[in-house]
Amino acid sequence: MTKPITGTAVLMLQDEGKLSVEDEVEKYLPEFKGQMLLATKNAEATVLKKPSRRITLRDLLTHTAGLNAEAPDVGRDLMLAERTLTYALQPLAFEPGTKWAYSNPGINTLGRIVEVVSGQGFAEFLDTRLFRPLGMKDTAFWCPPDKVDRLSALYSKLPGKKEAVRADGADRGTTVEPKADLGGGGLVSTTSDYVRFAEMLRRGGEFDGRRILSPRDRKSTRLNSSH
Repeated sequence: MTKPITGTAVLMLQDEGKLSVEDEVEKYLPEFKGQMLLATKNAEATVLKKPSRRITLRDLLTHTAGLNAEAPDVGRDLMLAERTLTYALQPLAFEPGTKWAYSNPGINTLGRIVEVVSGQGFAEFLDTRLFRPLGMKDTAFWCPPDKVDRLSALYSKLPGKKEAVRADGADRGTTVEPKADLGGGGLVSTTSDYVRFAEMLRRGGEFDGRRILSPRDRKSTRLNSSH
């Protein structure tokens, strides 16, 4: 549920004329220049080729960029800029815009683009430009000590067990401020906070008299996908 918030941040910057969803990613992140496409891979060799076009912000937003392979599992230890560099160094899995593949790397990359374009850290941008204006006082990338007692319990189903059991300690990472604030996930929030965000979208970009996004009929902010 972090991903719609990341997408909103991108569209806010588009409303301000600071970027377009049709822009190539490498315009903002030069490390993506020259990214190759995986042509074939077998036991004998890996063959790369140039993609027919470069990936765009629209591709990232609609999970059609080809960044469907997550970087090596480093948890949240890498900064966002370091993480997106690992994505850029990997070949694309398919031609941009030709397939759909759920992609945390793609949405994380959008978070980094927000940082570059706005000049703010991703968490700072969301807090000052979205959460505070919407009155989302309990939404952030971690849960501070004075709110830990309000964390809901997490449950998990174990092999051979019919009932879900409480996964004590599974939320431990939530209580420590992360090094990386990821566009693809990680926000901690409350139902009442998230409803305020959802209501803003439902009301066409405005909530409590504050406009966050331009009206839906603005062609520049439409984001359509066949997927």
